[in-house]
Amino acid sequence: MLENGGLRVNVAKTEYMFCGSTDSNTIRIGSDLITRSDKFRYLGSVLHESGNVDDDVQALRGAAWVKWREVTGVVCDRKMPPKLKGQVYKCIIRPVLLYGGEC
Repeated sequence: MLENGGLRVNVAKTEYMFCGSTDSNTIRIGSDLITRSDKFRYLGSVLHESGNVDDDVQALRGAAWVKWREVTGVVCDRKMPPKLKGQVYKCIIRPVLLYGGEC
């Protein structure tokens, strides 16, 4: 039906995930088998089939660490006033830690 409108599913890029289920059902599109995944990234968050958020927290921490390394030269500069260091932390590091790596 979608193909009549010019849309096609890229089976190589398509995955599926069951939440809270250990069923071993398979999904096919035509004759192609779709890959089952236990976790994937959706809207910046890492979703896991068990509902576990450890992978998401680890991804947020990693993104914050990358931002910290980007601004460490500024924040660790002895000539930089402490108030400005606090503003850099509040404006750059903390939002990434709270909301993800989109910044």
